[in-house]
Amino acid sequence: MKLPLDLACGVAVLIFTICASETSRAASVGVTDYRQISARNFADLPAHNLIPLVQLGPATIATTPNLTTGSFASFPLGGPDNPGGGDGYLSRSLGVGIPLTHVTVDLSSPVAAFGATFAHNTQNGLHLSGSLTVYDGPAGTGNIVGSILSSGLLDGQTSNIDFVAIWSDAANIRSAVLTGIGDDHAFAIDGYGASLTPTPEPASWVLLAIGSAGLALAARRSQRRAFSVRPCAL
Repeated sequence: MKLPLDLACGVAVLIFTICASETSRAASVGVTDYRQISARNFADLPAHNLIPLVQLGPATIATTPNLTTGSFASFPLGGPDNPGGGDGYLSRSLGVGIPLTHVTVDLSSPVAAFGATFAHNTQNGLHLSGSLTVYDGPAGTGNIVGSILSSGLLDGQTSNIDFVAIWSDAANIRSAVLTGIGDDHAFAIDGYGASLTPTPEPASWVLLAIGSAGLALAARRSQRRAFSVRPCAL
């Protein structure tokens, strides 16, 4: 049986979709809204430069060094998209306190998503973006799974908190490195978020939608042709 061209195209796209669903997976995605992550957990950190061990699901999170440059408090409270209590630890390489260029976060067991809420204000270089990079090995080793920047202060703001994360298609995140992009590497962290649930497969869903739409369009055109009135030849 010979299929109409538009129906054949729809079938071809659907077949391609089925094949692609087996092979097309995004390695990781950057997340800027905590609510986007499935089965998420968040740990709010205290206003102290001595960082305790944090338990998020089955993973214990250790921050190295656990004694940082300083702490902060009385920042704006977070919301569902950017969780945080307005306090936490800060790190920088210049000025008063322990000089640090970065902080490493290790997880006792791998997770599929890891993120942090950065706190920003107009002082001590904290208005600039912070950087989060996650790895599949401990202590910032192995392969980079993904990297993302926090927004920093936006126009007209004097302070804000900003959650960012990397969400992988597998539970392969073992550690993260946090730093600031300014000359003194200043950044402040309000809390950590994590999840064991991998990302969905957005590419497959998009292709499936295209294939379904193609079949629906082809069926509708065929139906129109079946019921169209043609003039009789005399």
